[in-house]
Amino acid sequence: MYTIALQDINFTGTCQASFTLTQLQLNKTVTLDTAKDETFSCGPGTIWFWTFSGKVIPDFPGPATLTGTVTYGTSKANISSTVVFN
Repeated sequence: MYTIALQDINFTGTCQASFTLTQLQLNKTVTLDTAKDETFSCGPGTIWFWTFSGKVIPDFPGPATLTGTVTYGTSKANISSTVVFN
């Protein structure tokens, strides 16, 4: 499961939440999982919380990068975190 929470303080328009999980495997960046929701109307004072069901991740130990993205209009906000698979 992946969750993305956002709070809109000053934008009015169309938004979208998404995530991507990538990992460097044998010197190649592999996308392990990715998803995005449908676009939605957002406006100041709104709070959103999205939950995505993930798929089975291949058994390849080591670090991976989880990036959450919120697109608002033509701009994007990203947050990334390292996830380690043992």
